[in-house]
Amino acid sequence: MTASQPTGTGLKSISLKNLAKRVQSIPDSRTTTAAKKVEEVLDVIDPSWNESFTQEKVDELWRKYAASIQRGNPRLHSIFMNHQPKLKGKHDLVLYVKNQTQVAEIQKVRVTFLSAMKRKLRNAQLQLMVEVSTEASEGKQKAYTAVDKFKLMVEKNPVLGELKKQFGLDFE
Repeated sequence: MTASQPTGTGLKSISLKNLAKRVQSIPDSRTTTAAKKVEEVLDVIDPSWNESFTQEKVDELWRKYAASIQRGNPRLHSIFMNHQPKLKGKHDLVLYVKNQTQVAEIQKVRVTFLSAMKRKLRNAQLQLMVEVSTEASEGKQKAYTAVDKFKLMVEKNPVLGELKKQFGLDFE
C-alpha cells in the first residue's frame, strides 16, 4: 500500500520511499532537513560522495561517537577515549590499539561506526583499519610493587635515586 492508496478507514499509510521522493522534490530548508533525516533512517550512502575532510573533523566526530556509546558500552567508550585514528591519505583512517581484545571490540561496531562516519563526512570511500601498535604492546609495563614504582619515578627524576642513597632509605 502506498501513500496515495486509501485504506478502508479513509486514512493513508506512509511509505518512507515515497516520503523521501516527495521531500527531495521540494527545495525548502525544512524539507532539506527532513530529507537528511529520512536519508539517515534509510542508511543511504551515495557512492559518488567524495568530499574532503580534515584530521580535526575526524577527531570531532570520533569524540561525539565516543560520548554516544558511553552508557551502552563502557569498554568501547574507553577504547575510543584512549585512542585516536590517524588520517592516512585521503580516505584511510588507521587506529592503533594496544591488543587484540581491543581490535575485536572495534570490529563489533565497525560497520555501524563507519557507516555513520561516511554519512557525516559525505565520503563513501572512507575506510577504517585497526592495528595493534607495536609501541603500545612493547611499552612500559605498569608498576605494581613499591620497587617498580620507585624505578619508574627514578627514570623520570634521577635525583630521587641519589636521595635514597644519601639518606639510606629502604622499602618496607
